[in-house]
Amino acid sequence: MHWSAGFVGIPYLDRGYDRTGACCWGLLWLVQREVFGRDVPRHDEPVAMVQAGKELMASTFFAGARVVPVAPAEVQAGDVLHMKGFRAGKVTRLHCGVLTGRHHVLHTSITTGAIVEDLRRAPWRWIQAYRFV
Repeated sequence: MHWSAGFVGIPYLDRGYDRTGACCWGLLWLVQREVFGRDVPRHDEPVAMVQAGKELMASTFFAGARVVPVAPAEVQAGDVLHMKGFRAGKVTRLHCGVLTGRHHVLHTSITTGAIVEDLRRAPWRWIQAYRFV
């Protein structure tokens, strides 16, 4: 069984960081810690920070952790994906998740809880992938 299966179904919870409920950054934090043994920073306002944009994501969100940008052709399971959602051709929100493979991301939302989605069919588009080093 793929490691992501153990996280599918965790409910969405604003500012949540555990299996009883997690926001997008909280789920990423939990996966990095439990699966990959990485110490990722926690934040008091994670969703607001992710929504603030790429520069803040890269400079502040990873404070204290070493990350490098990764090109789409070079991604691997465990990389962080910063993405944007569209509705009617307009960006509606920014979001983050953990890549489970080249085209699949584990993420969470209010309506679905934690799921794995195929990025080729999902309403999410890449902003930038990052790898912890």
